[in-house]
Amino acid sequence: MDIGQVLGTLIFGFFLMVIGFLNLKKVRLMQNTPTSKIRSLAMGLVEIYGEVQPIEGCLLKSPLAKKDCVYFRYSIDKYVRSGKSGHWKNVKFKEQNPRFLIKDDTGEIIIDPKKARLILNQDTKCQSGLFKNLPQDVIEFIEAQGIKYKSFLGFKYQFRFTETFLEPGDKMYVLGYATRENTKDKSQEIIKYTGKKPYFISEKDETKMIGEMSKRIKFLVFGGGALSFAGFIMLLL
Repeated sequence: MDIGQVLGTLIFGFFLMVIGFLNLKKVRLMQNTPTSKIRSLAMGLVEIYGEVQPIEGCLLKSPLAKKDCVYFRYSIDKYVRSGKSGHWKNVKFKEQNPRFLIKDDTGEIIIDPKKARLILNQDTKCQSGLFKNLPQDVIEFIEAQGIKYKSFLGFKYQFRFTETFLEPGDKMYVLGYATRENTKDKSQEIIKYTGKKPYFISEKDETKMIGEMSKRIKFLVFGGGALSFAGFIMLLL
């Protein structure tokens, strides 16, 4: 291994460790921020857990599943070959993210999901392969977007499709900054991106979030540390 590869190993390991410690900071912030009832929210960093509800006039319909929702996104990726290798290329992505409400047993608050880190379950996830076709409704949906599913010779391209949406009644965890927004008629409380981080919106509760992030942190810190140590030892040899 030449000096460039050794330095690359050392630097990459250090980079993983930095990412791990940054994530640890977020976990500590989550642990130190108590979950608040909506009625008693203070302005600033808050943590809430409640039920998704639509704002009047902002109810959407998920494109494939045709479910009532307050948010959706879908992605169509096509496998593109280049010589002996290949890669997935996104050919279509769409997202609708209007404001919605989070409601608990004390009240409700407006959520603006723009620029939030959305940690959501994928409601539809499928991928075609050599001996595996996509479901017919997914094929029809892809073709309705003006994307060819087959070549002019009749060969099927490889695609993967994901759709994610939030339905009224879904439980949601939010960590972000509450502020007041003034309109012509009134002042209202809202959680939105204010230029400060973190801003999480997740279908997983705080316990699951912290558990998954903690596992990732251990991998990043210890894996990165091992790579950096290996790179350092190789520099000395």
